Amino acid sequence: MVIKDMKKNEFKKGQALLFVLVAVSVAMVVGVSISNRTLSSVKRTTTSDTYSRVLGAAEGCIERAVVLPLVEVDNLVESGATSSECSQAFGAGSGVVATVDGSACVLPYKAASENLTLQAEAKFETLSNQNPFETTLAEGKMTEVSLEGYTANSVDLCWNNPTTAISVVVYNAANVVRTGYQIGDIGLPTSSFLSTDHSLSGFQCKTVNFSTLGAPTPYGMRLRALYEGSLIRVYPVAPATVMPNQGFRVICKGYLSGSESQSISKEITAVRSNPSMPSVFDYGLYSHEGSVQ
Repeated sequence: MVIKDMKKNEFKKGQALLFVLVAVSVAMVVGVSISNRTLSSVKRTTTSDTYSRVLGAAEGCIERAVVLPLVEVDNLVESGATSSECSQAFGAGSGVVATVDGSACVLPYKAASENLTLQAEAKFETLSNQNPFETTLAEGKMTEVSLEGYTANSVDLCWNNPTTAISVVVYNAANVVRTGYQIGDIGLPTSSFLSTDHSLSGFQCKTVNFSTLGAPTPYGMRLRALYEGSLIRVYPVAPATVMPNQGFRVICKGYLSGSESQSISKEITAVRSNPSMPSVFDYGLYSHEGSVQ
């Protein structure tokens, strides 16, 4: 009887140990799961905060860079981003320095921690030596193509939307000329517009001869998309091989420097065109009578 009771007690002890092991295993699984979820949440929050900081640095860099005087941008492009040029462009005492390779200006921001510093790099590129100059125009929108320093007497104006007509204004020191072009007869009120006569790289084109228009050696050509938007290209015509400078592009990259240098970064690109009159100015050019104040 005693032996039977001992065996029964041992069996109960075995059951209790099994229950304890199962409970401990379940607790470990739940604990690990909660820990992983908590760590993942903290990591997402930290990463989101870091991305917000580097994005803010990149946006601040863009806001400062696009308003720089064009002469300062030209110096940065031609002379390279030296510390003296960067400091002169962004202002003495701004703390702006150049990168080691001289390709960009480094804008300092408030330290993110003892080991990490928030910074942004601003790299400038001129919109010159383009063949072709390319832009996208929405319906009714205008862009101006600078022609100062252009060495030829004509350009090829091309676009790829067959239902888009292009209104053109060419001006020089003595004259302002209005004309327009379309791809065939599109059955719209611009039927008096001249039609394209050749194609380049899948785009329908018209050669715009400035002397024929009565505006040789023009300063610029203003283009407006009518009826629908389109991708527009302006190709140089011999003897010219490239289009004149159309402004500059600035590329800003925000990042954290330090022990995790540039492991997280954000890059923003903005384009600043050359100065030009606002689009409402064209309505004055189209008027055949005196303006009324």
